[in-house]
Amino acid sequence: MARNGIPKLCRHKGKNLFYVTLGGSEKYLGRDPDQAQVNYHRVIAEWLAANRSVLPTDREPATTIAELLDAYMDHAMAKYGRDPKTGKPKAEYHHVRTVVGILLKLYAAEPPATFDALSLMACRQVMIGRDMARRTINQGIGRIKRIFKWGSTYKLVPASIWHELQLVDGLQWGDGGRETDDRQPALWHQVKAVQPFVNRQVWAMI
Repeated sequence: MARNGIPKLCRHKGKNLFYVTLGGSEKYLGRDPDQAQVNYHRVIAEWLAANRSVLPTDREPATTIAELLDAYMDHAMAKYGRDPKTGKPKAEYHHVRTVVGILLKLYAAEPPATFDALSLMACRQVMIGRDMARRTINQGIGRIKRIFKWGSTYKLVPASIWHELQLVDGLQWGDGGRETDDRQPALWHQVKAVQPFVNRQVWAMI
């Protein structure tokens, strides 16, 4: 592993093959040194583009939604990472896990190519049944769309699936989902309580 965190091109003497190790697995790049260099740079560029996560089976289409979600969760951990202070995954990762759980419950064994607008609306209905807030439901539907967009980008699912999911609009007031009160502005005594904890410049801006 180089100092910049990028795995080096290596040569397996016994097999007379060049390879690079990604995600704990050796990815073979051929025997010819020049072609291996070309393959190495392509693989590393794709690995970096995928936020240093390894896509399943060399970009073969996912056979089940469970397989797609397994790959996406690796991507989500790499993208959102962990809070440097607590070492725990950031909030967005937990939000993604919630919608992934719904997808697994309903469609784990189904091929990604069969997931359509009606499937997405079924996931939305589950969220409504859980008494989620309407805004939270709309955010969750947006996350499911992003999962399939990611899968389309890396050729794990047909691009037509993501395009069909765009047909599903967000819930409007009265369509379903629990309504929440709009956030109200802070009262002056609440603002004033901050003054002892900030310097003069910050207080002036407040």
